[in-house]
Amino acid sequence: MDRLMYVISFTHDIERLKTFYRDTLALEVEFESQYFVSFGSGGARLALMAVTPQQKREYEMCFHSDDLEGDVRRLRSRGVKFLDEPHEIPGGRVVHARDPEGNLLSLMTPELPVQPGTGTALSTVVLNCHDMTAVKLWWRDRVGLTVNIDSPWWVEFDGGETHVALHPAVDQGVLE
Repeated sequence: MDRLMYVISFTHDIERLKTFYRDTLALEVEFESQYFVSFGSGGARLALMAVTPQQKREYEMCFHSDDLEGDVRRLRSRGVKFLDEPHEIPGGRVVHARDPEGNLLSLMTPELPVQPGTGTALSTVVLNCHDMTAVKLWWRDRVGLTVNIDSPWWVEFDGGETHVALHPAVDQGVLE
């Protein structure tokens, strides 16, 4: 596992979101199908995945792996529980897990090399956390990401070109 490769937004309306990112934010569509759209952002790629209305809208952080089975063994030995076994999907092999707050992550070995993106950079993915300590320890000790910044209000991990950061969820009377 060497870098964050995709941040995938699960959506019930892929056309509306594709139009927003393409036309409003001027991100270049790199790949497009009826169910998946990726944008050629710098660092990790931003992607959209169509899900049914019954499925939860959420985000998935997909990390690149040159040795999927080896990474799974290493992470299992550190206590990571996977939701599935490595399996084939269009474009490669993947496996999924959740962090202590339920955030979805995957490891993927793509069929074709996925180079870092170009264009507008996706520099950092921020997770708002109710238990910063548990989530920090999970990403650091179980997943093995290197901590770049460690403070009570911001913990940042090296995810390659795109970093993964934690911020405490603060109840401001509105939805996060």
